[in-house]
Amino acid sequence: MAYDQKHERTLLYGGWPTRGIPYFDTWAWNGKHWADQHPATIPRLWSPAMVYDPARQEVVLFGTTVATGGSVDGVASQTWAWDGGNWRQAHPRTSPNARHRAQLVYDSALKEVIMFGGSGFKLEAFTDTWAWNGSDWRMLNGSIPGLPDGGVFGAAAYDPAIDRVVLYNSFTYSGATNPGLWWFDGTSWMQQPGGGGALPTDSFNMIYDASVQKLVLFGGEDNRNMATEVGRNLKSDIWLGDGHTWQLRSASSGPRARMETAMDYQSDGQGVLIFGGLDNIGGTDVALGDTWSWDGVSWTSHGAVPEVGTAVFKLTIDGSVPSGERFALLFPWSAAAPPAVWVCGLEDQCQGRGHTYTVPIQVLMSGHTTYEYQRVRADGTVERFQAGSVDLSRPVNISARYRY
Repeated sequence: MAYDQKHERTLLYGGWPTRGIPYFDTWAWNGKHWADQHPATIPRLWSPAMVYDPARQEVVLFGTTVATGGSVDGVASQTWAWDGGNWRQAHPRTSPNARHRAQLVYDSALKEVIMFGGSGFKLEAFTDTWAWNGSDWRMLNGSIPGLPDGGVFGAAAYDPAIDRVVLYNSFTYSGATNPGLWWFDGTSWMQQPGGGGALPTDSFNMIYDASVQKLVLFGGEDNRNMATEVGRNLKSDIWLGDGHTWQLRSASSGPRARMETAMDYQSDGQGVLIFGGLDNIGGTDVALGDTWSWDGVSWTSHGAVPEVGTAVFKLTIDGSVPSGERFALLFPWSAAAPPAVWVCGLEDQCQGRGHTYTVPIQVLMSGHTTYEYQRVRADGTVERFQAGSVDLSRPVNISARYRY
């Protein structure tokens, strides 16, 4: 996600459902709602990096088309630019190796986009640093000392107060490490004193907020107790940094804890914007689709995902649910709707008689999808009691009833 200053829109590309192949769609946020852009040319990149280049007045997208499970070795990377209505593929003479989860940051001092790090689908770790001038890539002398994976699990932003790209990282493929800050001066990376032991370890995001003149770090998970198999420890904290130290900032009630959220700063005065991410419910990662903004003091909710249609699924249970049982509404993978929504079974809210549960579905794109209701017994056996197909390009209501 990146803010397109020229067209005064936040641009969102792609994303992942909880399971299945990724989305390759493009959406724009105008401060009130999302609109599907339907570009004539569609990149098909997996977990790409994205940033706005004010020198060229275009959004830059970099990544690879490699399928899940494949290696990036020998696969060409792709660089794309957004002109406000369509994607245009660039064809540089020199290009970094294909990768996903790289970091893209615009360096105002160099007036170039800086790319570093990233990984392959077989845990290849890249530690190189590159610069993009709008037509070609050039490799810089820029491995990051002390980070063998190039900051794959960290986040970076340009801090104009110190004229440096700042990276915060505290996790590597081998596990949690000492948290650290690194600066890039256009030539090399330098580790700085100070860290942030209370900050999340990975899957967070970070931008520079010009209104508060600080780096803003949000979300993520804390994997320091990974060996204990406690499960995900997700965060919803806001941390402000000056490139040296971090301070926890209190905010009004806002987004639920999450990781891997999209985040940017809207320089037209609307503040920090976040979209989506992953929550973990009952040990299962669940894709989120809500939009929030932060003005430096409080959060504002802007509702759920870009909607094409809406769907409401309703389940009525006649009778008392035996202890340990749950009911579920499931979707085989679909580009139109989230793949799985548990309607009861968490924290025993299904206990008792005569309950009715309503689940609104935020639709990602128009189309048909199949669904099924299930009763999951305490021993794990499944009883499917209603299934069907639904067209989510228009509002629909689906009801089901289970009688004991």
